[in-house]
Amino acid sequence: MADLVFILCTVFLVCCPIHLLLLYIDSRLPSKKLSHVNTLLDRASSRLNHGTESGQIPGAHAAVLRIWLWRIWFHVDNIQLRIYLAHTWRQELLAWWRGRSGELEEIRNELRYYHRMLNVSLRVRYEKWLLLSLNRPAQRY
Repeated sequence: MADLVFILCTVFLVCCPIHLLLLYIDSRLPSKKLSHVNTLLDRASSRLNHGTESGQIPGAHAAVLRIWLWRIWFHVDNIQLRIYLAHTWRQELLAWWRGRSGELEEIRNELRYYHRMLNVSLRVRYEKWLLLSLNRPAQRY
């Protein structure tokens, strides 16, 4: 009985780290990170459209932000094409090993920076409006 418990414990202790390693690698694969990057891109695009339609972002600044977003979008499309060419887990591991996940991580960081710049643009525009509205003399009726 003790030998059976020893064998089961040994098998468990050998299989558990291997399983955790495979889960870690699976979470780092490019196809898993791509969905998060696409979500960030959609959110950035909708916020930029909302800001330009509501007039919170001036035209020239909105054009610069839109060109920046398009450049990121084209880069993601290029990476997405290379990721979807991988049909097996081995090919996807090879793409991870070649740095596709790192490229997606760089794009995700750039999108976070883009979101911060978009927030700053919206906040600066709001603060200018707020200062102008506070500096106006009160209307008396």
